[in-house]
Amino acid sequence: MAEINDEKLKQIALKLYNEITRVEKKSKTNILYENSNNNENWHSRILRMLLEYHDEEGYPFLDSFIKLINKEANLSIKPTKRDGRVAKVSCYNEWEHIDTLVKIDNDTIIIENKIYWAVDQDKQIERYIESVKLDYRVNNRDIYVIYLTSDGTKTVAPYSYTEKAKEQLENKHFINLNYKKHIIPWLENVMLKEIKQKNELLYSSILLYANFLKEMLNKENNQITNVMLNEMEKNGIDTSSLENCFKLVSGTSKLLEELYKEKEKRIGECAQRCIENPLREFLKGLDNNLSLKKAEFKLGYFTIEIKYAKWEKCYIHLGIWQYKNYGGLAYFDPNNPLDPKTIDKIKDKLKDWKGDKNEPFWVYFDNEYKDYYSLESWKKIEKGKLETYIEGFIKDIYEKVKNIEL
Repeated sequence: MAEINDEKLKQIALKLYNEITRVEKKSKTNILYENSNNNENWHSRILRMLLEYHDEEGYPFLDSFIKLINKEANLSIKPTKRDGRVAKVSCYNEWEHIDTLVKIDNDTIIIENKIYWAVDQDKQIERYIESVKLDYRVNNRDIYVIYLTSDGTKTVAPYSYTEKAKEQLENKHFINLNYKKHIIPWLENVMLKEIKQKNELLYSSILLYANFLKEMLNKENNQITNVMLNEMEKNGIDTSSLENCFKLVSGTSKLLEELYKEKEKRIGECAQRCIENPLREFLKGLDNNLSLKKAEFKLGYFTIEIKYAKWEKCYIHLGIWQYKNYGGLAYFDPNNPLDPKTIDKIKDKLKDWKGDKNEPFWVYFDNEYKDYYSLESWKKIEKGKLETYIEGFIKDIYEKVKNIEL
């Protein structure tokens, strides 16, 4: 058996990536696929829409999903009908970059969707738990994390589900579910029976989605597995014994971890070269009182903070919310807000802008770069296109409010 080394695994990984891309393009003849963007976000949105569906009696689909979780993990999460009342339920996509977040009174369910084998991020599960605890003031015993994969063969990486994250979660509160064994049967055997007499359109949609999932998983498993095995044989890697399979899995996991780190490094270099450095020069030319306080870009995330020396309470902030780029004014200290008269002055300048406790004025400024996991988006960033959007937004808000004391 040839030695398993990084170089051979990289060759296999590249071949596999090309095959996945080819299969995806071929699959786009499916009309459902064409309208989906076909990524984790799409499946997460569908899941959120199902779980937040409710009628006068409560949340039937969410209750059946809770029943599935309880059975699989031997838990006792309460259904939405609690003590003679219906619990307060909130469902979100991409809240603090969590694929799907479900709040049922104090119970908080974090769903990390890996249907397309997205690589785990550094301290990802740990960050999600800490964000939920910080913003919702919930206890460890009320937090549940669902790691949702395509068929159960992908396992969470230790650098994502860290020892600290394990210490924060109660026993059995990290739950492995997958589409093949859990979601598809839930859709077919529970959901369809529940709604057959209630809504024909919803019934047809769920049936179509379940069939799509089965076809996708079957096609994906067969084609990708065959390509993978063929490439292994070409590279002299023997998979005939259990020992060799274990070695291969171990080597591949290490390679994925290293590739992820390298990817993050390249993203940081690209952001610094194509956004951060040009932005510093732009601010200097616009006004010497403007300075770049923070610029952080990661996979699927960015935040930019710009300080204006003449403002005491606010700074300019840009980031991502609900897959869209947004920007506006943010408070240094939300407990020290602007006075009502100043707010009214700004409203005259920034008409129809949104606002909240932390950011009194903000607005979406484009939607072209919503998918920061995408290679295509980073290619556009390398060409300076996002920098143009950012500079235009900063100049616009600066010109409108620079003479107001903030």
